[in-house]
Amino acid sequence: MAPAVFDFQNAYEVEFRLTEVIYMLAECRMRAGASEEGKRLVDQVRKRYYTDADWSLVEMIRDLDFLPLIWIGC
Repeated sequence: MAPAVFDFQNAYEVEFRLTEVIYMLAECRMRAGASEEGKRLVDQVRKRYYTDADWSLVEMIRDLDFLPLIWIGC
């Protein structure tokens, strides 16, 4: 069986991942001050890697507003 031949020098065939495009758009939104929309776009990609039950746990942890405890003098 002959190996597949790929012509990587053809500049007219562009390959990209949709994930990269969404991350770039999220970065643009966050830099423009629309941080909530940027977070939503990032979560749109991240959600694909979790089951619904696991994603609800991720959302719960993400939405916690807490400061780490700093132990002074211990």
